[in-house]
Amino acid sequence: RLNYAKALRVRVDGEGADEKFCQRLTGLLQTMENGCPVVLDFHNSVARCDIQLAQRWAINPTDEQLQELKFAFGDDAVQLVFS
Repeated sequence: RLNYAKALRVRVDGEGADEKFCQRLTGLLQTMENGCPVVLDFHNSVARCDIQLAQRWAINPTDEQLQELKFAFGDDAVQLVFS
């Protein structure tokens, strides 16, 4: 995964995200140097955009890391992007 994934995408509903979203996300990310970039697919009723997090937030997309993120944000909200 680390060699082939272009990014880890986390879908964020701007209407439902509370002020603790960033705290939960940063608490769950197990960062690593030269890891897989993390992109937030942020949307609300007005707009949609991709926000690529800084390189220091890159992760190793292990089974455990992905399961923790899916448990916190939903199965459909977390996906690896390969192309």
